[in-house]
Amino acid sequence: MSFKVAVINDTSVTMHYGCERVMKNLRKLLTSIGMDVSFLWPVGEKLTDNDLPTSLDLIIVNGEGTLHHDADRERVGWLLEVPMLAKKRNCPAVLINATIYKNSDSFYENIKCFDSIWCRDTYSQDLLRSKGVNSKYCPDLTMIYELKPCHNKMFRKKYC
Repeated sequence: MSFKVAVINDTSVTMHYGCERVMKNLRKLLTSIGMDVSFLWPVGEKLTDNDLPTSLDLIIVNGEGTLHHDADRERVGWLLEVPMLAKKRNCPAVLINATIYKNSDSFYENIKCFDSIWCRDTYSQDLLRSKGVNSKYCPDLTMIYELKPCHNKMFRKKYC
C-alpha cells in the first residue's frame, strides 16, 4: 500500500522553467522516499472538497511565490482553505516552498491551520515569527538537485 500525496498549486502548468523545475524536483523527492504523488491541482484554480480524492495520506501546498497581497488576490485565500479540506479527510496539510509578504492580519491567523509550514527564504520565516506563526526554513526547491552538465561545446563555451 503506497503513501498517497496530493500536491496543490502545481505551478509547472505555467511552463516557466523555474516552476517546472520545482515541481519536477518535488515529485522526484517524494518518489525517492516512497510517496505516490497521486493528485496534482494546478495553480490559479480553486480547489473544492469534491475535487480532492477521499483517500490521501498527505496534502502538500506548494507556496512558490503565490502567497502575497492576499487583499487583492483571491487565489491566496483559496490556498489557505486547503487545511480545512484536509482535516475533513483526517489528513495533514503542509505548506512548503513558501515566500510570504504583504498580507492582511487574517492571512496570518488562517495560515496557522497548516500542520507544518516551510519557507524558502528567511525573510518569510522571520515575518511569520513576528506574527506568531511557527515555520521552518528550507531553500527553494529549484536548488535540491544539480543541473545536468552542459554537453554542447559551443553553448558551454559561451554560457557555462
